[in-house]
Amino acid sequence: MEMPNLPTDNLYKFLAMFGLIILIFSSYMFIQEPEKLYSDIDKLQVREQLVKIQNQNDSLVARQRDLKTKNEYLQDSLELVTSLNGLQRKVDKLPGRLNIYIILYFFGGGISIIGFLLWFSKTQKFNDEIIKNESKKILNDKSVVIHKVQFEKEFNIYSELWANLILLRNATQSLRPGFESYDKSQSIEERKKIKIQDFFDSFNKCVISYENNKPFYPENIYKEIESVLKTSRKEAIEFEMMSPIESDYFKNAENNMDEIIEKIDIICIKIRDRIGLLKAGD
Repeated sequence: MEMPNLPTDNLYKFLAMFGLIILIFSSYMFIQEPEKLYSDIDKLQVREQLVKIQNQNDSLVARQRDLKTKNEYLQDSLELVTSLNGLQRKVDKLPGRLNIYIILYFFGGGISIIGFLLWFSKTQKFNDEIIKNESKKILNDKSVVIHKVQFEKEFNIYSELWANLILLRNATQSLRPGFESYDKSQSIEERKKIKIQDFFDSFNKCVISYENNKPFYPENIYKEIESVLKTSRKEAIEFEMMSPIESDYFKNAENNMDEIIEKIDIICIKIRDRIGLLKAGD
């Protein structure tokens, strides 16, 4: 039975493995030794019977056995008796040896249990805690990196969005102002065309910024953005379709701008709250 190498890096691990080896060894010998002993006895008894049969056959063939044959038979008989006596002595000692193996079995089991318990409570438990903490640290570091990337991404898109919203607000407000100064050399149609072009430039920038980054906006923010775009588009349509002489012309413009300004202020508050939540997670 080949003995494995025992670990020497940890005393408790050594005790655990040493006790386990004693446990396995004693169990093996408790079963194997009696079996081998009784097997040897059976073989000798068979051999003894064969010698007796052979001697009887020789007696029948040669009625008078010469001295050499008698000596060989006597030698074989003595060897068998000696072997049987030796085995018998082993049989007599067997109960004591089995008791030793039983003691070793419980001794090895006890050492192994104590070693494993000490190994776990004194060493492995702390190693597991270290590994657990290292895993948490890795996950936390990963979360921090992801959070930082998310914060930077959202901060950039909010900065871009806010700049475009201000341009859209100014362009929309310039469509139907209550009072404006203008170049008298320009016709009404020319001034109107310039205003519409400025409006659509700002409107398209805002729409592109909104649509490209829509997955990154919280729902409460992008709904407010949609409302601003909708009201701005409404103001542009009324600017083109209504005449300044109509009674509701400037009133509608004022209502639309009040709604746009209110929605933009709401977006500003929600963006602040969102950035504050993201920053609080640092």
